[in-house]
Amino acid sequence: IYDRASFLPSNPSGFRITNFSQTNNTVQKLNSSDNSIIIYFSSPFFGQNQKMKYSYRLEGYDKEWSGWTTDQKKEYTNLPSGNYKFIVKARNVFDTESPIASYSFFIKRPWFKTPFSFLLYLIILAGIIWIYVTIKTNLLKGSNIRLQALVKERTKDLILFQEEIIEKNEELMQQKEEMQVQRDELHEQNRQTAASLEYAKTIQQAILPDLSALKDRLEHFIIYKPKDVVSGDFYWASRIASKSKQGEKIFVAVVDCTGHGVPGAFMSMIGSRMLSEIVNERKIHNPADILTELNNSVNQALRQDVSESFDGMDACICLIEQKIANQHIITFAGANRMLYYYQKGIHKIQILRGNRKTIGGIMPDVDPEFLNNRIYLSPGDAIFLNSDGIVDQNNEHRRKYTASRFHASLLTNIDKPMEKIGIEINKDFEQFRGNAFQRDDITVLGLRLLEDSD
Repeated sequence: IYDRASFLPSNPSGFRITNFSQTNNTVQKLNSSDNSIIIYFSSPFFGQNQKMKYSYRLEGYDKEWSGWTTDQKKEYTNLPSGNYKFIVKARNVFDTESPIASYSFFIKRPWFKTPFSFLLYLIILAGIIWIYVTIKTNLLKGSNIRLQALVKERTKDLILFQEEIIEKNEELMQQKEEMQVQRDELHEQNRQTAASLEYAKTIQQAILPDLSALKDRLEHFIIYKPKDVVSGDFYWASRIASKSKQGEKIFVAVVDCTGHGVPGAFMSMIGSRMLSEIVNERKIHNPADILTELNNSVNQALRQDVSESFDGMDACICLIEQKIANQHIITFAGANRMLYYYQKGIHKIQILRGNRKTIGGIMPDVDPEFLNNRIYLSPGDAIFLNSDGIVDQNNEHRRKYTASRFHASLLTNIDKPMEKIGIEINKDFEQFRGNAFQRDDITVLGLRLLEDSD
């Protein structure tokens, strides 16, 4: 038995020689560190040792017998722990085999492979597992405590947030109820306002003249399109009867008041009443004088000499007289408006321009006074009075309808009945406007002179 760390071939003293006298039942026990051994063996045939051959096997390690050899030793190194039995036999020159000799020994397990060590390992492993589980449990408990604290804090925050939401919801519900009350109030106010506007429209429509009363003298059409429910435009007519047709006078006017909607409607009612007073009550029948008196009346009514009111009117007024058979005298005066007329045989729309002077208002005028313009027309000829709403209307491409397009539409349909002319002009205008917003009140009055049936 030798220690490999101290064994050198040149140093035989590295061998630890042990002589064993083994009985049949004796098993030599070796420590785990004595697992490198050399076994020497010999045959008791003196004088023939040089010719003897041996075969051996280490049961528990070798699987089969070794080949025959003259070597008389066998070395084993790093044998694992366990029971071993070395058996050997000899053969002489006559091929006679000797009985099998044996030697049994046991190599103990190293201390770290003993049952006690495994038990100790198990205890240590169990201890490590216990420590690990304990540490993890403590960590989990700590995490659970922190989580519970966090959940508690978050729950508290959520409760506070829920209370805030409930409070806000109550405020919103209260605001909703208040808004519903206000909505109902606004709805009622709008309903009343709409009803009032409809009633105002009815009143305004009532002050507009019935032009069918002039059908024995004039064929007409009227295009009347308020921008809102009520209009700042109005048309007006008056017939001054006489014993003879030569003394009869017919007045027609189209007036465009400042603004539109309710303010314009108030101005239109004031203007209509003033015209009726000037012509019918005060018997002023000169168109230029009528506009002058209308200007003075508006200034006085609105106290524009002491206020900064800009409210005023643009107007065109015509006096139609028949002095001789089948000849009509048209006397026209205009406040920033013009008169269009058509004569049979002259295929174009002609223009009589009014004065560049407004009725009412405080802005300076270009012309100092209103003047009359007079033309002579025959039956079948026509005159057209309008506010500026139709020619200033734009379409979706921001282009205006313009007076030239209005004239073209008139000429295209001039031979048709007046009612049909009004329909065609309105159709052309609406096609031009498309979906564009109506920007102003629109009034167009067309009159065709009729032949005297008498």
